[in-house]
Amino acid sequence: MISGFEPGRLRLTLHVDDDGSADLFATATSNGFSGHGSAWVNICEIQDFAARIAKYPLDADVEIAGGFYSESVPEKLSQTHLSLRVYLLDGRGQIGVHVNLADPHHADDRIDAIKSVDLEVLTTYNRIERFSREILGLIDGRTNEALLEEELL
Repeated sequence: MISGFEPGRLRLTLHVDDDGSADLFATATSNGFSGHGSAWVNICEIQDFAARIAKYPLDADVEIAGGFYSESVPEKLSQTHLSLRVYLLDGRGQIGVHVNLADPHHADDRIDAIKSVDLEVLTTYNRIERFSREILGLIDGRTNEALLEEELL
């Protein structure tokens, strides 16, 4: 954390639809940078993401992403509007969460007008496990938000 800035954080909220999908909203801050965005994601993908980030030890990067899918390759995103990637940084247990948030853009949009942010929130196994439980609570309505606050080892 750079001196003078509040600790980083990632806040998720969810609007669950009855078709098995949900609009996942994220607000993230780190070292003075911040952004917010959203994307529609399959609820099963959110549940899988939450379960996988809670594993100890993390043996591989865990990612969830949403946006616009390619017309030519339907299972591939052509635009990513929200992406979260969780990864182990070192043997002490420091975990990184890379957050990418971007505006949807269309053919007539100016490239320079598209807003985006990439940042990293550092955390630990205890906090990521609590965040995982809160994400699952969003799905079943037990909680209104999932909050991950930065913690440095």
